[in-house]
Parts: sequence; C-alpha cells; structure tokens
Amino acid sequence: MAYSQSIEPVRGAKVIELTTTLSDTAMYKTIGRILVDEGYTFKADKERLNFQTGERLTPNLPGFRYIAILAIHQGKIKITGLMLKPMPSKPRRKAVREKGKPVAYQTSRDDRLGLVFNQLDELAHALTVPMVTSITGYSKR
Repeated sequence: MAYSQSIEPVRGAKVIELTTTLSDTAMYKTIGRILVDEGYTFKADKERLNFQTGERLTPNLPGFRYIAILAIHQGKIKITGLMLKPMPSKPRRKAVREKGKPVAYQTSRDDRLGLVFNQLDELAHALTVPMVTSITGYSKR
C-alpha cells in the first residue's frame, strides 16, 4: 500500500507548482471558476493561459496587498505572487505603477512575505482535486 507524502514549502520558495491530468484549456476554465469562487477578481489571457488576480488585502497585515499570478503550460500550473506596499495616506497627484516585491516562503513569525506566501498556498490548495490536480512542489525560481 502506498501513501502519498505531504509536500511542504522550502524556505525561500517563490513558486508553487501543481500538476493536472486535465487539458490546459480545461484547467484554464477550472481555474477561472475557482478564482471566482474564492472571491478573486482577475485578468485572464486565454492565448497564454495565464491569470493575474486583482489586488487583494493580506489578512493580518493592515494595508498590505498582493496579487497572484497563475500560468498553465503542458499540464503544469505555476503560482507566484507580488506583495504591494500599503497605500499612501495622502493621494498622489500622479498615478504610480507599483512593481511589487516577489513573494517567498519564510519561516520567521513576523515575515510579511511569508504571510502572503501562505495566501498563495491556500489558493493552490483550493485548486487541488484528488486524482486530477495536485501540488507537486515548491521552488525558488
């Protein structure tokens, strides 16, 4: 009898990798539905089979926001994210496009990037379906 091992993130991981038995097109549609179910807004690119969520507030980090980026290619889904700084208290005259900081898994209790990574990990778990889609790894690139 075989038992599946739980896969845990490694310190510094920036990418959550999933594998699916669905076609890329079917997974694209599935991810769109799951993002809606999970309360995300998003932009989708049907040709490139990727998604970028709208900004979302990070629980337990007042003012900090993040976006998730999901890409599908040959039965694999990669999830990465960017953490955005808190909104300035005074509105700026000119809109500034913020690049964000890549999210990485950290183990210190007060690490902001680690808290955002946990949100991405929750999203990855929402995408898993037994015998169809599973988390296969965490990587630093």
